[in-house]
Amino acid sequence: MLSESGYARKGRKILAIGIMVASAPYFGMVLAQSVRVQAYTAVSTRAAVLVKAIDAYERDEKRPPDSLKQLLPKYIAAIPETGIAGCPTFAYSSIGYRTRDSWELSVKYAAPMYYDLFFYGPSREYMSVFGAGYRGKIGDWMYVHE
Repeated sequence: MLSESGYARKGRKILAIGIMVASAPYFGMVLAQSVRVQAYTAVSTRAAVLVKAIDAYERDEKRPPDSLKQLLPKYIAAIPETGIAGCPTFAYSSIGYRTRDSWELSVKYAAPMYYDLFFYGPSREYMSVFGAGYRGKIGDWMYVHE
């Protein structure tokens, strides 16, 4: 039979376990967000040569390329990959849908419970037309997590 102090000790242990179990999803989300930010920071670094190539093409041709293939081989030897397994290639548009720019690069990662959108426009001015998810800049890129 437990004494009163034994009941109190057991109650504190149960309370501590309950707090740990209840807070695990929160800490998991914080850790996952940190991992995603690191991954997208690396994506922006990999894209730097691509951004420079598009800028050079636009400067020479007075318009952005219609596709990234038009950059090969004069402006860039190969189109870099994003480095993210679920979305290895950059999406490119010669129309800025989420920016007011003449072109944009983007990476979209869709998972069963959320999606990430990471995009870049040369002006680095991004419109606020998204839902209620997290939005923030990572370097010169805009990151949206829904």
